This record gives sequence, structure tokens and C-alpha cells, in this order.
Amino acid sequence: MTPQSNEADMLPEILRAARDLIVRNGFEATTIHDIARLAGVEAEAVVTLFKKKENILFILARQTRHNILRLSKAATVGSKEPVDTLKRLVKVFINYTENNTDEMIVLAKADPSLRLDLSRFPNKEYDFLRDEYLYLFESAIDWGIRENHFEGVVSRHAAKVVVSLLNGVCTQLCTDFTVSYLAEEILMFVEKRFAGPDPAAGGSAPPAEG
Repeated sequence: MTPQSNEADMLPEILRAARDLIVRNGFEATTIHDIARLAGVEAEAVVTLFKKKENILFILARQTRHNILRLSKAATVGSKEPVDTLKRLVKVFINYTENNTDEMIVLAKADPSLRLDLSRFPNKEYDFLRDEYLYLFESAIDWGIRENHFEGVVSRHAAKVVVSLLNGVCTQLCTDFTVSYLAEEILMFVEKRFAGPDPAAGGSAPPAEG
């Protein structure tokens, strides 16, 4: 077996072990030696591949971010109503959170405020995810404003409200693994807040990503 293939075999095991330990013990209490022991590899191999445990967190967080955004963008394809787009985005985030609880808890356990501090971590992946979700929601809301679906709505403010509610879903995971009731509340909020006054308005496509 070549060194490259050996590394390829070790990578998923190390990431899986790191995720399990961070969920169980938190990021600060998790050590390189703990990760290596659970992954069944030498600690030196972990250091060779990742240098330090913060880089493992970086990769775990980035994988989660990319997965959520990929699914979110795919889910909105073909949506003909702004409010439908908003609801699809909410549902993707909630479904991913419920089906991949450990991934989201890694972020929460790494930093309970969900604002990864750049002085402590080599990334701010959750901040990036939040900002990109803000963009997706704001684009859908702007679309609804242009098409006269929404009245009295400031897109940036409204998008921040919805994303803050989704942020609450993640923080809730630290104490309660059941978030279905939060999903229903957020969807009800979106339905009520963005009830369109002019359902007969024309339905142009949402703006393309810039």
C-alpha cells in the first residue's frame, strides 16, 4: 500500500473519531492522542496529516458548510414563488440538522456562541455559513418585494430574523436533540410574515447568484 493510499484510508477514520469525541467531550477536552486512539492510528500520523486539532475542526466545519449550501441551492431550483423558496431553505437546514446532528453539534461544542473566534480557530466556518444563508434568504425576499408578494418588509432585516431563528436550532441541539417543533414554528413564522398580498403577481425567476 502506498503512503498516499494509506493516508486516504486514515483520513475518514480520523475525521470520524474527531467528530465523535468533540460531540462527546467538547473541542477543548479533545486531544490529538484521543483522536488517534479512537481512529486506531498513531498520534504522529494525525499530526503529519493535520498538524493540529484546530485544522481537523476546520475540515469538519467546512464539510458541513458545503453540504448544507449544496443542498439548499439544489432545493430552490424550480421554485416559482418567493415564499416557497424561503420555506424550502428553512426545511433543508432543519432536515440537515436533524439528520446530521453530530455535525452541527461539533460547531456548537467547539464554540457554544457559534461564533468561531479567529484568534482560536483557523476559520469562521459557521459565520461563513450564516452569511451565505443571509444572502440566499435576502435574495428570495428581494425577489418577493419586486414582484409585490411582500409588503412592509426590509429584506436584510427579515433575512436576519429568519437566520437567527435557524441559529437557535443549532444552539438548541446542545441541550435538546428534538428540533422538529422549532422547525414548525419557523415555517409558521415565514408563512405569516411573508404572506403575499398579491398572489396573482407575475412569477419571474429569482436573481442569479452574483
